[in-house]
Amino acid sequence: MTAIQDTTPIVPRAVAPPSKTKQADPHRWSYRLLRAIPLILVLTLVAVLYGVNLHGYPEFSNDDEGTYFAQAWAVANQGVMAHYTYWYDHPPLGWIQLAVLLTPLQWFWSGDDIPVQTAGRGVMALIAVISAALMYKIARNVGLPKYVALVAPLVWALSPMTINLGRQIFLDNIALVWLLACFALVTGKPKLQYHIAAGAAFGVAVLSKETAAVALPAALVALWVSSWARTRAFSFVGFLGTGALVISGWVLFAIIKNELVPGPGHVSLWETIVWQLHGRGSAGFMFTDGSGANNILKGWLGLDPYLVTAGMLLSFVGLFFRQSRGIALVPVVYLVVALRGGYIPGMYIITPLPFFALIIVYLAWKLWHTASFRSRGAVKWTGRAVVAGLVASSVFAVAPSWAAKSFRAVTENQNVPYQEALAYIDSNLPRDTTILTDDNAWNELVDMGWSSDGWSGPLWHFKLDRDPLEQAEHLPGGWKDVDYIFTGRAMEVFVGGEILGIENAPQAHAALSHSELVKAWGPVGQQIRLLKVNPDMDPVDPEWMRLNPEEAPTAAITP
Repeated sequence: MTAIQDTTPIVPRAVAPPSKTKQADPHRWSYRLLRAIPLILVLTLVAVLYGVNLHGYPEFSNDDEGTYFAQAWAVANQGVMAHYTYWYDHPPLGWIQLAVLLTPLQWFWSGDDIPVQTAGRGVMALIAVISAALMYKIARNVGLPKYVALVAPLVWALSPMTINLGRQIFLDNIALVWLLACFALVTGKPKLQYHIAAGAAFGVAVLSKETAAVALPAALVALWVSSWARTRAFSFVGFLGTGALVISGWVLFAIIKNELVPGPGHVSLWETIVWQLHGRGSAGFMFTDGSGANNILKGWLGLDPYLVTAGMLLSFVGLFFRQSRGIALVPVVYLVVALRGGYIPGMYIITPLPFFALIIVYLAWKLWHTASFRSRGAVKWTGRAVVAGLVASSVFAVAPSWAAKSFRAVTENQNVPYQEALAYIDSNLPRDTTILTDDNAWNELVDMGWSSDGWSGPLWHFKLDRDPLEQAEHLPGGWKDVDYIFTGRAMEVFVGGEILGIENAPQAHAALSHSELVKAWGPVGQQIRLLKVNPDMDPVDPEWMRLNPEEAPTAAITP
């Protein structure tokens, strides 16, 4: 039998000619860079807003800012935890991180006419840029489109309150960047390694500033929402175990130094925790007029009523949406803690601010999405018009105020009297004098050549009364051994109040009462003054002297 052969010619398969338009490869670095340009522009704007004119805005008027910088300086230059005895007032990791970054950033923010503390504010500028990038990541993780997600860091960064507080050297800013990293990890892909890393980030946040622990319920809710049900238990164990391990390092440090519990001749972690929780005076109820907490709230609203009010109200709305529940819970738990009536610092608002911005942008997009994709015809276009009108009216209401304050931040020098006073002291005061002052000026005087031992050069006014053992050793005559008093704005705000009053600070109050005016800078009531201590003079009311410098007793500098 003869085989039948197929003689049909084989026609080669047609191959499509190569396209003249080269397809974009998402893995090419140039393609990724092109897609990242909008984010780079946003981060550049943040860098300018938070990195320009740091020596001029805001005013060096918060003693905490000087204290954290001085502690970082002590870590970097003396190899100790603080420039005075470290008494566990806060976990030290915040200013340790600051110390690590200070040396390279001093090249950018230094000069003869620039306060040395400005380099610390430069670290805050770097932190602001990283925080903005992490906010964008969180916004993308909760489902916002790329260009909508860019709005969240812009809202946060352009707020006058964020600019004011974010430029200052506060541990809250350092803790915030780690807390945002934690939320960026828990809201991302539900991978166990991400959740373990998030726990570590949360632990570092707490060791940077202990108030970050308030956000734990919100972080756990975000973890619950983002994790897989079948592996959720492992995620929680990994997150909580890693976080606890990191935080335990502070306790271990106290145990090694035999400073965990109270005892004779040493400070203790436990004693300080008890003081922080129960020993500090209550700020009162936040909505009671005249209370300390109410005054702080008024200060926040004075800086930016828009972001605080809208963010707080919308945070409660955000609790009803699964994706935003974790980020919305952060401001809510911070509010609950604030309403308990305990001590509230002015920088407490720093942590809720980015979550305000995130929830505002998320809910605005949610409203637009609902109007655009869940309705048709006239209802759809009416809904879009209403949402667009709400957003546009909000922008028109907020933009003029925010733009003006942003312009002031990068152009206005509020520290001219402070810089003039430091220049005068640098030129006229002997370096062997003891000067009672605040921690902002402490850093500047040490940089000018005064002793950094804390007692024979610049002396932080808190320590004169609150460290009696060291005071008795170094200044046996108490306030009479002080030569001069330099009341920078951070100290001037306490003159006449409880902090430098005769009950809480009898030594500092006596020094102020027995001092004569050498020179003053700035407007009356907000002056920066250099005083000379005269134990032989009749005492003068420090508050009267502050408000009446033209009638105050005067003195000249002793060569």
